[in-house]
Amino acid sequence: MKSTDLKVIDISYKYGYDSPTSFTKAFQLFHGVSPKEARNREVVLKVVPKMQILEHHEYSWKLEQKDGFRLVGKSVVVSCENNLHFKKIPEFWNECQRNGIFAKLISIDTANPKGIFGLFGAYDETERLEIS
Repeated sequence: MKSTDLKVIDISYKYGYDSPTSFTKAFQLFHGVSPKEARNREVVLKVVPKMQILEHHEYSWKLEQKDGFRLVGKSVVVSCENNLHFKKIPEFWNECQRNGIFAKLISIDTANPKGIFGLFGAYDETERLEIS
C-alpha cells in the first residue's frame, strides 16, 4: 500500500476483487489493519512471496450429490480481540481431550469416512468467534 499511489478501488479491481469492500475486508483480516491505516501509520505488513508453480499437473475432480448428514459437536464462543482466539481455540481442544468430549465425539461418529472437524463462523476481529 505504501509503495503505490493507486486508490484502494483501483488496487481491489487490479487484483481481482469484486469490490473495494471485499478487498478491504480481506486486507484487514490478513494484515490486522485497513488499507488506509497501512498507508497512514507506521505499520509492518506481512509479505508473502508470489507463488510459482514449476510443474504442470492435471487434476481430475467432479461434483457429487451426497445424502444429507448430521453434525454433532461442542461449541464455544471466544474473543478475537488481541488475537486471543489463537490461545483459546487450542485450549478448547485440549480441554475436550481432558474431559472426554473428544473421545465421545469419536465414539458416536458413524460416518464413512470418519472424521473430526473444527468449524468456525461469524469471524470478526472486533467481535467474538464461535467454534464448533
